[in-house]
Amino acid sequence: MRESVPREIMKQEIYPSCDLFLIPSHGEGFPNSMLEAMASGMPIVGSFAGAIPEVIIPPKNGFLNDANDHKGLARDILTLIENKELRLEQGRYNHHLCETTYEIVNLFRRFDTVWQKAMNEK
Repeated sequence: MRESVPREIMKQEIYPSCDLFLIPSHGEGFPNSMLEAMASGMPIVGSFAGAIPEVIIPPKNGFLNDANDHKGLARDILTLIENKELRLEQGRYNHHLCETTYEIVNLFRRFDTVWQKAMNEK
């Protein structure tokens, strides 16, 4: 059985050394790994699974393809490899998005608002 890399090593060493994050999932919820990659300043090449398309807005902060569309995934990966400015621009946008929208305090505030609204409707 393969051991997984500790999360702190991923966030502090591996993510910052990468140029993009690939998540061609068939099934997802709201992937923390994607948010961690975004916070590290990476553009995302993902699929239409789960909440990924709610976060990724092509070409603003990444690209979306069907998980089985190998040509589309390869095309978008190559686009980001060959276009450093686009890659950096998308990465900066993702970093900013994580700081403002997906930062934990903001998420808890939004959850609190949803729960308060649900409790007041009863």
